[in-house]
Amino acid sequence: LEALAVALLSREVPIKLLDVGNNSLSPAAAEPLARLLHGKADKVTDFNIYMNEIGDKGMRVLAPAFKECKALKHLDLGGNDAGPDGAAALAAALLSHASLTLLELGYNPLGPAGVATIAGAFKHDTKLETLKLGWCKVGGGEGAKALADLLMFNRTLVQLDLRGNNMGNDGAILLSRGIRSAESKRLAELDLGYNEIKDDGACALAQALKANPECAVKELRLNANYITKFGQVALTEAVDMVYEMGGGNMLTVTF
Repeated sequence: LEALAVALLSREVPIKLLDVGNNSLSPAAAEPLARLLHGKADKVTDFNIYMNEIGDKGMRVLAPAFKECKALKHLDLGGNDAGPDGAAALAAALLSHASLTLLELGYNPLGPAGVATIAGAFKHDTKLETLKLGWCKVGGGEGAKALADLLMFNRTLVQLDLRGNNMGNDGAILLSRGIRSAESKRLAELDLGYNEIKDDGACALAQALKANPECAVKELRLNANYITKFGQVALTEAVDMVYEMGGGNMLTVTF
């Protein structure tokens, strides 16, 4: 990787897309990658390091380079063993980023604190449209509350992926508070699959959707949870009310 970085930096050609995903890269790879990004920062729009092992240390090295990449639109950092420290460095670098529209952080053990830091960075003054936080160990407390605040205040998100985060009923109830108070009409997809949500959580989500039909998400995914007919009926009723009270808004719920 060092040789590749040196070779690319020696050429006076722009780099728009840099994809080094699935290469078993260690934290040591972050330094030459950061130098490369610093040197080609003005044109880079896509960076992919998906499914490597750069960890918190590598994330701290790369984060300042992401901040310099003013044209960066798509950033895929999924599956890199990054935790709360890496999330903090990344959030600081991406705060108020002028062009970033997609951020993939799935399969990183960010934990509640790391997810809260990321969510906080994108509540205001952002262009972000897609945020993927699947399998990030969010849980049903601090992380879920921060995501509720994100839903409440963010005006740009179109897709939010929260699959596999063991949020349970507590997390669903917290998220419902954000859904109830949301003012954005842009959110098209909210994926809460594989979160161990049961009927109490489903009913809380249904009530939130009914209370805010004009800003209801267009597709709510609840696949592979523990929702019985009772919870399904509540959400089906919410679909009807969103249509009737939300000016014909179409809501789809999948179980």
